[in-house]
Amino acid sequence: MAIQRFLMGLLSLGVLALPAKDTSTCANLWGQCGGETWTGPYCCTAGSTCKVQNRWYSQCLATTATSDGPLEYSLADERSFHELSYKWSIAWDRKDKSTWLAITAPQVVADYADYPAVGTVTIASPDDIFTHSFTVTGLGDKRLGTQHFLGASFFTRTNATEVKGDWQVRARHVRTLSNSTQPSGTLALSSSFFVATTGRPEDIIGSF
Repeated sequence: MAIQRFLMGLLSLGVLALPAKDTSTCANLWGQCGGETWTGPYCCTAGSTCKVQNRWYSQCLATTATSDGPLEYSLADERSFHELSYKWSIAWDRKDKSTWLAITAPQVVADYADYPAVGTVTIASPDDIFTHSFTVTGLGDKRLGTQHFLGASFFTRTNATEVKGDWQVRARHVRTLSNSTQPSGTLALSSSFFVATTGRPEDIIGSF
């Protein structure tokens, strides 16, 4: 699941000068600046530009003077990207809040708009995202074990401060029942494929 993708102008004619835009009420870097049903500011403070992420959400991202197109990054950068990805999978599978908080930005966008079972975009603090995801009726149940296997990946630097990552993912979920047994059949090893195609989260988590 991931965050994606300057136009500045000055208009003057003779003695006509347009007043400068008041950015005191604009959204700060990483803040929301648009989207369906959005009622907040549609502008960003200096140094950031409002970028559309999807129909529900636009975000203030760092402005770069570099022309459009992928930017270069170093081998050390890519190593850091892989390390971050690995730590995310560890944090999620071990239900490890401290690791999650150590690797996340001040604001997290959880975009599940393409998943029928969820169909929402949540913008919240890392702490709130973790708390919501790991309730005892969800992923927080200790009897539910997961393994998010991140396969082949590639990274694209979208601006001076952001990189987009794409991975092959297999999300394995195993349920252990009260008698210490694991159910047999398809649901014993359900993956996120079920949520994406049927919209039934109970096929992954279900009732114990």
